[in-house]
Parts: sequence; C-alpha cells; structure tokens
Amino acid sequence: MKPLDTLDSSAVIEMYREGGIAFMPKLNGPRRVELAGMSDDKRRKICQLINQSLPYAKPPEKVGHGDQRYYRLDIHYATPGQSGSLMVIIPENQIPAELVELWKAASPDG
Repeated sequence: MKPLDTLDSSAVIEMYREGGIAFMPKLNGPRRVELAGMSDDKRRKICQLINQSLPYAKPPEKVGHGDQRYYRLDIHYATPGQSGSLMVIIPENQIPAELVELWKAASPDG
C-alpha cells in the first residue's frame, strides 16, 4: 500500500475497533476524527502514524479470525486536485498506541 503524502484539514478518519469474541456496539462503535481545526503538526503526526502502520495492514478477508481485534481506518480526503478514500486494517497488537489514543479520545458516532 502506498504511503500517504499528507492529510490536509479536509480529511476525515472514521475509526472502528472490530473483531474479538465479545461484541459491544457502544464500546466498539465507529469514531469520527475530523482533521479540520487540528494544527499542521498534529495532522502530520497522524499521517506519519498511519504510514508507520501500513506494513502491518491486512486485507479484509485476512482479519477477524479467532479472538483477534483490529482497527479499521476509513480515511476520506479531498484536495483541489483529487478526492478519494482509503481503508487501512491494522491488527490491534500492531497499531501504534497513539492511534489507539486517538480512537479513545474521539466521540462515538450515533
């Protein structure tokens, strides 16, 4: 998977914690992280953390077996030149702690 160049202020990251034996929708629900209003340094740090995680990313059919939890990041972006989205699925034991903290700090959707 190609590393992200940047995440600008229009980017939105929807984060999901999935998998495991017990399903608790309120605790595992999607979290929405809007990068608007974040400093350039904070956006750059988040982009670096995602790029650090890319070597551990798995295709959807390779995750969720047994009791393994994973984080799914749906990254939506739009720039004057292009728009699009990217889905990154990272096993819980390989995601940077800072991204887990970002997930915990974000308010659940719904």
